[in-house]
Amino acid sequence: MHEARVGCVRRWYAEKRKLPMRDKSPARDILMEPWQYMQVPPPFVGHARPGVYKAMVHWWTSAEFKRRHIAGQLKRAAMIGGSHTQGSMPMTVIMQNKEKELGTTPSMFLVWKECHQKKNKDGTLSWVSENAELKDTEYRAGFAESYGEANPEIEPFDPEVAMRRGGGRKNGRLWMCDSAIDPRTVRSMREIRHDSSSSSTTIQSRPTPASRAIEKLREDFENERKEREQAQALLAQQSQMMAQQNQIMAWFTQRMAACESQLTALLPSGATLPTVGPPPFNLNAWLQASGGSNNAELGGPSSQDETMQTPPTGGNPDNPLARSLF
Repeated sequence: MHEARVGCVRRWYAEKRKLPMRDKSPARDILMEPWQYMQVPPPFVGHARPGVYKAMVHWWTSAEFKRRHIAGQLKRAAMIGGSHTQGSMPMTVIMQNKEKELGTTPSMFLVWKECHQKKNKDGTLSWVSENAELKDTEYRAGFAESYGEANPEIEPFDPEVAMRRGGGRKNGRLWMCDSAIDPRTVRSMREIRHDSSSSSTTIQSRPTPASRAIEKLREDFENERKEREQAQALLAQQSQMMAQQNQIMAWFTQRMAACESQLTALLPSGATLPTVGPPPFNLNAWLQASGGSNNAELGGPSSQDETMQTPPTGGNPDNPLARSLF
């Protein structure tokens, strides 16, 4: 019946204004006057029962209906995604059609899942909302606690699992598949808690996308804290290693100084330890001592002293400095 008013709005605009509405969304937001509704009665009511249709129009144009209509608009605007894809068809009717199509009784959970998924342009399926995905995840987790590795899409639907994972009934409704479950067949939360044991499915408060988002933020904060602690521990370890290396270098320096002191004490008076590397070479002094030239005469040995031709580089003729000078 909640789609009857939308149908009247679409019919009135198509017949009276010649403006057909291919989508129902604009018609849901339009509120007409009583005389407009009376011009396009639904086919299932017709003109044969005007009293029934007048009562419907009276409700559609009442202040209470407008208040609820605006409240519903605000609630739908706050929703992320849609609620389902089954339209105005009850879930019990969908299950009956599935049973005729398949020849066997389908799983209620599988039918619920199909009613809460939409087909994308690339052919893949996605959830209509985060809340629908959350319900699927929680029911599967609770079903696994109760039945192990059994597939919930094949096994019969267990309303007690939905009661436990969804925090019981909220406003008298189950968390999922409420329209297809006889409430007289579902035990109350008091009875479920009374018969619960340590091996039973966990009873928890009804989760929401907001509570899951807060929980995810807490997990991210905890992971970030652990990473920060690991980085600080690694930095402290590196600092400790650097301190140990500095201690080792200081110990070697002290040992070298001690060895040098011992060797100096063993030397005769006035003697010094030899320096590391060759002695400094004075080019000007060497040129003055050699007479300003080190060239030899053609056809014979040089008249200069051969000892002056070799710079004081340790007497090694293969020294690079000597080869560069000659």
